[in-house]
Order: sequence, then structure tokens, then C-alpha cells
Amino acid sequence: MMALTKFLESLPILISGENMKGMIKKIQMEKTINKIDYLVMVILLLLSAVFFLLFQGEKSDRFVVYVENEIYTSGTLLKDDIIQVVSQNGEMEIVVENGEIFISNSTCQDKICLLQGKKSKSGSKIICLPNKTVVQIIGDIDEVTG
Repeated sequence: MMALTKFLESLPILISGENMKGMIKKIQMEKTINKIDYLVMVILLLLSAVFFLLFQGEKSDRFVVYVENEIYTSGTLLKDDIIQVVSQNGEMEIVVENGEIFISNSTCQDKICLLQGKKSKSGSKIICLPNKTVVQIIGDIDEVTG
């Protein structure tokens, strides 16, 4: 009870003129910090977008198809082609068209590999886990030999 009384007696001091000015300055400072924070966030967002665009990977013209971690076939994206992959895990149809590669048909259940879209940039991959198949776009021969 004694602590409550001391607290209530100190209330007029907390709301005195000096304390009110200090509170206003603190609120103004918080607004300034918030504006600076927004500026920093925008700058970081712009920098990340620039780095994403610069280091996204270059278009490549070669690919490798792996089945169960072994090279199944390789080729160029410059020539339109249809590749039939037949393994003990299932069958797939890989299409090379207009410098891009994609999976057009697969016997796997979930068909996620079909949804991965067309790829043409170095380092891009299309992966089908049920068929244990990876299609990788490569930039140079070192990416294949590792």
C-alpha cells in the first residue's frame, strides 16, 4: 500500500513541464529513427534486387540429364529435341525448344517436375525425385566433371 501511495504522489512530477518536453523530444526522435529505418530498408531492398539481377546466372546452351546420379545424356539447347528417359524408376519426356528445356511428361505420381517450368540459365535444375532424375543447365565443362 505504501508503494502505491508513493507512486501516486510522484505522478504530478512525471507530467511536469520538463518531463513533458522530454517526452515530446523522445517521440520526435522515434519518428526520425523510423524514417531512417524506412530509408535503410528501401536501400537494402534495392541493393538486393540489383544483386539478384546481376548474379542470376547467364543463359547457357548446354544441359546434362542425370538418372540416379549417373549421366544419362547431354546436349545443346540450340537444337530443338525431345528426349525420352526410361529407367527402372519411371519414364519422362524432356523437351528442348527455343533455347529452353522442360519436362513435358512424366510417369511420377506428383508431377512436380512438370510444374518447374522452362529453364535456360546456367546452374538451373529441374528435379524429379520419384524418377531420380535431374536436368541441369551447365555453363562450362567443369560443372559436369565437378
